[in-house]
Amino acid sequence: MPKKKNKRIKNIGHKPTVPRTKKEKEPTKGGPSGRRKRVTCSPLPPTTPKGTPWFSEEHYEASYKFSYAKKEMIQPKYVNLVWLRSEGFPFLELIEHHGLKKLVEMKGTYYTDLVKVFYTTTHIDGDTEFLCVDVKGQQIVMTPKVWFGIVGLSSKGVMANQLGLKEARFSFNKVEKYKSMMNNPSTYDVVVTKSKGKECFGTRPLMLQHRLLAYVVAWIITPRGRNHAQLIEEDLLLISLMQGKLKINWVNIIFDIMLKTKRIGFFKYPYAILVSRILDYFGVDTQEEVFCFFEEKFEVKTKVLK
Repeated sequence: MPKKKNKRIKNIGHKPTVPRTKKEKEPTKGGPSGRRKRVTCSPLPPTTPKGTPWFSEEHYEASYKFSYAKKEMIQPKYVNLVWLRSEGFPFLELIEHHGLKKLVEMKGTYYTDLVKVFYTTTHIDGDTEFLCVDVKGQQIVMTPKVWFGIVGLSSKGVMANQLGLKEARFSFNKVEKYKSMMNNPSTYDVVVTKSKGKECFGTRPLMLQHRLLAYVVAWIITPRGRNHAQLIEEDLLLISLMQGKLKINWVNIIFDIMLKTKRIGFFKYPYAILVSRILDYFGVDTQEEVFCFFEEKFEVKTKVLK
C-alpha cells in the first residue's frame, strides 16, 4: 500500500480567528451611593463571589449552589399613589388606611445575587420566632420594630387565614365576594378554573378599580410569579379584609410568603426591592455586588389591564 502523505499546514502569519463576543459594559460610578458596580442583571450568580464571602456557614453555601442559585426572581412592581389619586381610584384610601404606602411605592436598585443569598439563609429563631438571615457575616433579625422602620407595616392584627377569620368573627364567601367585584354580575357567569390545585377566578369581568386592586395584590402586596390575571381564594380573602378595614398582620403575611419561597422549589423570589432595603438598613457591604435599576415598565398602571 502506498504511504499516506502527512499534510503540513504552512504558517502564513495569520492570527487564529477568535469568535466575537459582546463588549462588556463599563462599570458605572453612579447610583444612590456612588459605589455600585454595574447596571446589568446577572442571569446566574457566580459560584465564588468577590470580596467578602456571601456565606458564613458551609451548609448554606452548598444549598445555594445546589438549588437556590437556579431559582428565578419575580420582577418587582410598584404603583404611584399620586397617579391613583389623580385617576380617582377609591381603593387609594384602603392602601393608606392599612399603612401599605411604603410597600406599594417602594422603588430603587436591587441586588440580584444578594436577594438569593438572603432567601438561602432565611430561618426562624427558635426562641423569639423572628425571621433571621445571615448575609456576608451580617446577622439580620427582623423584629417588629425593624419591619415598621423599613416598610411601615404592623405586626399586630388579624391573620389572613381561616383561623384569623374565626377569631375575628369575620364572614367570608369567595364566590359572593367575587360577584360583588364584577362589572355586571347578571351578564357574566362565575367561571372557576383550577391551577396547581387552587381555584382561580378571572379578573376580566371585574370593574376597573377592582381589577387594578387585584393586580396590586398579586404583583406587589403578595407577589407571585404567574397567573396575575387570576384571583385565588387568598387574594379574595385579603381584599375582603382590606375593604372591611380590619387591622391586618401584614408582617405575618410577608413572613409566610418568604418562608414558602424557601420551602417550595418552584416559587420565584419575591420582594426584591424590600429585601434590598433590608440589606441596606443593616449595613451589608454591597460595594462589589451586581445590582439592577428600577425601570418605568415596573409601574402598575391601567395599560397593564388591557
